Amino acid sequence: MAEEQNGLVTTGEGSAEVEAVTTELLGHVLLIGLNRPEKYNAFNLALINQLAQAYHRLENDPEVRCGVLYGRGKHFTSGLVWPRSALRSPTGRSTSTGRDDATRGAGTGRG
Repeated sequence: MAEEQNGLVTTGEGSAEVEAVTTELLGHVLLIGLNRPEKYNAFNLALINQLAQAYHRLENDPEVRCGVLYGRGKHFTSGLVWPRSALRSPTGRSTSTGRDDATRGAGTGRG
């Protein structure tokens, strides 16, 4: 399980990794930084997990009264980056055509 030390998350294996999300407490304000400027702060699974940890701290740390979410670099975020394998429906069919299983056949009487 990851553990925060000085704004870095460690994997428990003793090595610090480059953070996708940084946190810094200034007074009672928790600064939460998206830290993937080379990818325009695109959300991936690591960033989502680390952001959840930061929000957990925001909600549960009695020293924190508010939080500020910001993006490092030139862009706040470019959105979500998801692996191609995640673009498959539970039946294994690709949903990358823009039509998902819920809308396939909508309005045609074939549900």
